[in-house]
Amino acid sequence: MVQVYLAKERSHFCSYYFDDHVSCLRNRPNRHGDTGNDPAVQSLSIFNQPGKGSKKRTLRKLTEKEKKSAELHVLLNCPEVQPFLDYFVSQYGHDQVFPSFITWYTNWVYNSKNAATFDQFFKDISWGPVTVHTMHQYNVNGFKFATEKYSKNKKTNNSGVWVKGDDGNQNENVDYFGVLHEILELEYSGWPIKRIVLFQCKWFDPTSRGTREFKQHNIIEVKHTRKYEAYDPFIIAQNAKQVYYAPYPLRRDKSDWWVVIKTKPMGRVEVENELDVAYQNEISSVHQVVDAELEMNLDHPDHILEEPKERRREKKERRREKRRLRQQKR
Repeated sequence: MVQVYLAKERSHFCSYYFDDHVSCLRNRPNRHGDTGNDPAVQSLSIFNQPGKGSKKRTLRKLTEKEKKSAELHVLLNCPEVQPFLDYFVSQYGHDQVFPSFITWYTNWVYNSKNAATFDQFFKDISWGPVTVHTMHQYNVNGFKFATEKYSKNKKTNNSGVWVKGDDGNQNENVDYFGVLHEILELEYSGWPIKRIVLFQCKWFDPTSRGTREFKQHNIIEVKHTRKYEAYDPFIIAQNAKQVYYAPYPLRRDKSDWWVVIKTKPMGRVEVENELDVAYQNEISSVHQVVDAELEMNLDHPDHILEEPKERRREKKERRREKRRLRQQKR
């Protein structure tokens, strides 16, 4: 067993010196691996996303409200469309993005004066998705997500979703926690085929009334009875991270609150961007707090085991007293 383990470790270590095209254990996709579109096929960057969905899929027809929200979310998160969004906001304001940006963008790219400056991809994305399919599971970012309905009555629950977002007040560092309701794959017209996967989620209230953090205990709680008021259910699957919600089984006063447990991605190691050098500074100065007496005891271990003189004297006195009492009884 030891020899097999060592052989596996050696082969894994040596695989880091192989070229990327060489198939080995290090680059072999696992069952939770991500697969994406062919990077050689030119398209908008938002469609070149890794991910792997379940094979069983169902055709789905979106409502007008869902279609508009999903289409707008794709446009707002496409880097190539960002210059058009900035220009629109500067002219009409941020409040007009949801009701008017899709129509304005479509008219802009199909304007005869601007048609020569746009690739066909910009026109294809302006018409929105032509077909939509749903699925129960999707693997992305090292997580295995499943819808709330599919995870019901199962031993493992993979429907918890966590994403970073903004609150509309220039604050982009807001945590949104929710439950995965549906997984949608949107396909756009034109060649090459352009697909993108969106998560439709039911979000909890991100304000202090629905989400609270206890920094001293590193605990985050969400009130599952309070929902997010705004209608913004969609996120791009590649932006999602997974969480698990643990209830309080013995606290009736906290029956409405769940504890958020952030899970780790499978097969990946998270590395901090900044090196924390403060620990090394603390370790290097430990010798300054060691007093002279303790240092002497550490250098002479026999001295630590040696019994104090006063205690030895007390024991001798007690033995003498016992002998004297025995002699009196005789």
